[in-house]
Amino acid sequence: MSEDQSGRNRHADPGSTPGRGVAGGRAVPDGVVGAVLEAVADARDAPVESLTTPLYEAVDPEAVEALFVGGRGHVEFEYEGVVVRVAHDRTVTARRADSS
Repeated sequence: MSEDQSGRNRHADPGSTPGRGVAGGRAVPDGVVGAVLEAVADARDAPVESLTTPLYEAVDPEAVEALFVGGRGHVEFEYEGVVVRVAHDRTVTARRADSS
């Protein structure tokens, strides 16, 4: 993982399958969903287990995974006070919504 000016970056495993993205004490799934949950937790300086809102309430994880079929574009959404950007190359960037 590396950090840049815009927030925290993660890169999802391209061979993974999409998950429902529920944290809160459950195992973090691999792939984009897992990378999103870990990046959001890092941006909040909190453990993944502290995320209580299911990711699917903010974005459809399967739709995010479908982004990678075409190989271009990105999606940006807010989840638990964090702005998340998932790029077509599976890079996940997260920053607190209240930061500039």
